[in-house]
Amino acid sequence: MEKYAKPTKGAHGTSGPIGVSYGAEWMPLIDTFVEAGNDALNCGILLDYNDGNVVGASVAQFNITGGQRITSPEAFLKKIPSNLTVWTEVEVLRLLLDGKKAVGVEYLKNGKKGIPQTQNQSHDFTETIKTKGEIIVSCGSIGSPSLLLRSGITTKINPAIGQNLTDHLILSLEFELNSQILSHHQILEDPDLASAAEKAYRLGKNGDLVKFGGSSGVLFPKLPAVFKSKEFKEIKDAETKAFLMDPGRPTTEIWFMV
Repeated sequence: MEKYAKPTKGAHGTSGPIGVSYGAEWMPLIDTFVEAGNDALNCGILLDYNDGNVVGASVAQFNITGGQRITSPEAFLKKIPSNLTVWTEVEVLRLLLDGKKAVGVEYLKNGKKGIPQTQNQSHDFTETIKTKGEIIVSCGSIGSPSLLLRSGITTKINPAIGQNLTDHLILSLEFELNSQILSHHQILEDPDLASAAEKAYRLGKNGDLVKFGGSSGVLFPKLPAVFKSKEFKEIKDAETKAFLMDPGRPTTEIWFMV
C-alpha cells in the first residue's frame, strides 16, 4: 500500500473532528489505474496529494475513520450545544433587511414549496425569525449568491462579485469489465453478494462495502496539449495564463471507480 499512498509527515492535523484517510481495503484495479495513468501521462506517482503538491497519479483520500464515512452531522452534531437548534425541511427564501443591516430571515417549513412573488409579498405558509445578533450565510457557491439576489442585496456595486465562479464540468466514461472482476454494480444487483457485504461490514467494518465505499484512484495530470490549444492562445489575460501554467496546478482531474 505504501507504494501508492503514504501521508506526508507534518502536513496533516491529527485532532480534528473530520477524519481523512485511505481505505483499509481497496477495490480492484486501483494499482493498475495509478500505474497506467503515470505511464500514459508521465505525471508521476503521488503518495499524498493533500500535502501541497497536487500533480500526479494517486489513490483518493476519503473522510473515513475506523471503516466508517464521516459526515458533517456525525462530526459536529453528536453533542449539540445547548444554544443550537437544528431544523430540517426548512428552506430560507430571503434575508430581512433593516436598511443595510440583515435582521432576520423568511423561510418555508415542512417541505412546502413556493416562492414569494415579490420581495414584500409572502405566502401564508412562510414564516420569519428575527435576530439581534448576526446571520451566517452558508449555502454553498450556488445557494449563497442566489439567496443574496432574492434578498435584494444590491446596495454596493462590485463588478468582481461572481467573476471567480466557474462550472465544475464532468464527463463520465463507462467500460464493461471482465465479469470475474467484482464491481459495485454486481454487489448491488446480487442479493447474495449484497448480504455477504452487509454482514462483513456489521461484524468488522470490512469487506466489499468498505472497498467500494472508501477507495478510488485519481489523476491530477498536467496536459501540455492544453497550452498549445486555440482556446488557451485566445486567453487575453496574462495573469490567468500564468495561473493555469503554474507547475503545481493540474490541468484536469480524472477519477476511477469500478
